[in-house]
Amino acid sequence: MSKYSKTTLNRTLPMVSNNRVQVISNQYYLVVGFEVNHIATAFRNNTQNLNVDYGHAFFFTVKNGKIITVYSFGPKGVATPTKRELAAGIDEFSGRRPATTSYPITEVSRLYKFRISKKQLIAIKKQADQFKKKVISGDEKYTAYMNDTCAEAAKDVLDDANIDTPSGKGYITTPIGTANFLFEPSYINGQKVPLTGAMFVNPYSWYDQFKKKYGQPFLYKHKGLKIGQNIYLSSEWILIEGTTASNVINKYSYHSNLSK
Repeated sequence: MSKYSKTTLNRTLPMVSNNRVQVISNQYYLVVGFEVNHIATAFRNNTQNLNVDYGHAFFFTVKNGKIITVYSFGPKGVATPTKRELAAGIDEFSGRRPATTSYPITEVSRLYKFRISKKQLIAIKKQADQFKKKVISGDEKYTAYMNDTCAEAAKDVLDDANIDTPSGKGYITTPIGTANFLFEPSYINGQKVPLTGAMFVNPYSWYDQFKKKYGQPFLYKHKGLKIGQNIYLSSEWILIEGTTASNVINKYSYHSNLSK
């Protein structure tokens, strides 16, 4: 009998039942998340009060339940200001700080989930990886007084990947004792804002715009809350590329379809 007999072929061909072949389609999605748990006191008149809360914004992408790209830009250490910076009020926290793109989430997060295409998934990964290389090399720092912070950087990466999101721009107050973000403050309705009217991407403004456009977020409490706390997590959430996304996030419905 030939080695290419009917019996041998049956062992190598895929099993087909009633002449129907199951086609498995890939699923890609983007999650944009926010730690903005002091809305009543930290965000008024489209102004984020940094004396109350800095907040945090981050995102990650998923393919078939597996995390592909993580982007959570935050400080990793303190700055070493120059004499000139110190004289201007820039300290070890508002100056140029070493950074990471895997900054842990320590509070309840508000998530927005979007369907994206494979092309968009690849584009996001490309832009995020380029930014990550700059962070690792030290070329990119977390610099509060220049607004090189979580939301502004995340928005830039998504923009560069041609992902359409709200502008994220709003006014920012001046943190007490810092360098006024290189501009003199003024007041509108009792809220400190830039005299020039300049607006900056910040977590609270970006979140407020997401909520107005896409509705209520999905509140995610990674492994529960600390006893007696309604904001802080009992175990910090560190997103890791290559791991499986939380089952509840995988099952959660989409806020919108951004795929092109």
